[in-house]
Amino acid sequence: MFGNMLVVCAHPDDDVLGAGALIATWITMYKVNTIYLSNGVGSRDDTPEGEVDRRLDATAKANGILGVKNWEVGLFEDQRFDQYPIDELTKWIRARVEEYKPATILTHSQADLNRDHRLTHEAVMTACRPLPGSSVQYIYSFEVPGATEWGLSAFRPNVWLQGNFKKKQEALECYKSELREHPHPRSIQGIWNRGIMRGAECGRVVAEAFELQRMVL
Repeated sequence: MFGNMLVVCAHPDDDVLGAGALIATWITMYKVNTIYLSNGVGSRDDTPEGEVDRRLDATAKANGILGVKNWEVGLFEDQRFDQYPIDELTKWIRARVEEYKPATILTHSQADLNRDHRLTHEAVMTACRPLPGSSVQYIYSFEVPGATEWGLSAFRPNVWLQGNFKKKQEALECYKSELREHPHPRSIQGIWNRGIMRGAECGRVVAEAFELQRMVL
């Protein structure tokens, strides 16, 4: 994994859950831009008044903690990505890839139970086809606790990376409405437990795990 990075997520908080520790570390060496296809709450029938603004405020705070200065939220409806032709998702992502010219892409796993996550993965893989002149050399998938382990297929990590887990926790605490009490996998203790488990898999104290989807050298 080398060079500038584009993180492509379905919803705000997915980036922190899946790769917050890595992002907080990577940004000290390279540029990191993050894009979210949806605001994560806008289509819920029971969305309280002002919840979208609160989510965007939390997103700004979380990105500030991780050090990400450039981030964008798209207008695709939360939990309704399947109502759009896949080409619409792909074109939106491709435009950002062409703008930022990242060497590395981080995105969702195709194993996720969450349909928005799977469609984001599909759109990324299509938008980043290895055509002549493409800047993209690496594509990695991350796991989202509470979605990936309950998925339709297995998440099979083959890359483990250490990172700043204290920053990850601090950023996650911005999304209080999305956190759960232990023993839920999306609790603070659950996040640390997963990091310790992934660290044990690679001989480290704590780590995040990824699937290498593509490498072009």
